[in-house]
Amino acid sequence: MGNLSNKEYTSAALKTAYIGMAGNLLLAAIKFITGMLFHSTAVISDAVHSLCDLFGDLIIIAGIKLSDNEIHEKKRFEKISSAVISSILIVTGLVIGIKALKQIFIKQYNCALTGGTAVITAEIISVLIKEALFRYTRYRAEKLNSLTLRANAWHHRSDALSSLCALAGITGAKAGFACLESAAGVLICVLILKTAFGILIQSIRSS
Repeated sequence: MGNLSNKEYTSAALKTAYIGMAGNLLLAAIKFITGMLFHSTAVISDAVHSLCDLFGDLIIIAGIKLSDNEIHEKKRFEKISSAVISSILIVTGLVIGIKALKQIFIKQYNCALTGGTAVITAEIISVLIKEALFRYTRYRAEKLNSLTLRANAWHHRSDALSSLCALAGITGAKAGFACLESAAGVLICVLILKTAFGILIQSIRSS
């Protein structure tokens, strides 16, 4: 918390969480509209994914509000919420990795080309917004010394990498290299799991 009072910390942390929530809502709207207009199941599914990210935002907001009064309670909820977010990251990484490995082993790549440039543009916007949210949230996490916000920052980064994986698959399929999505998926899975377990271990060890 640095030199901030408990009230100042809570206000700053909530502001950061609300900005992340707004970003997820914006991305969900962009992807859903694009998916509906160009009949892209892949993009509509990605929109649902963005809406599911709101669950993580709500956990963080609830944790911050519940720990508003006592410092020892704040530490406890920081540990709980960061552990929950890191668990979500682990599941995300495993889903990406299992899907990628399955595609590699059976040599069947499901990259939807419907929508063409519009779908690619939507994924690029997703990567840029999520990367911006990652950098902003990570900066605020360091400023506030918040393990919860640090975990959520990497949740944003995992989403950016997931969209990058989809983008690699779409552009690769257009160029005749559909296997790029699976190759990227394996690398992204390893990175997400490494980060998630690091955050989980830190939250368990923190006092």
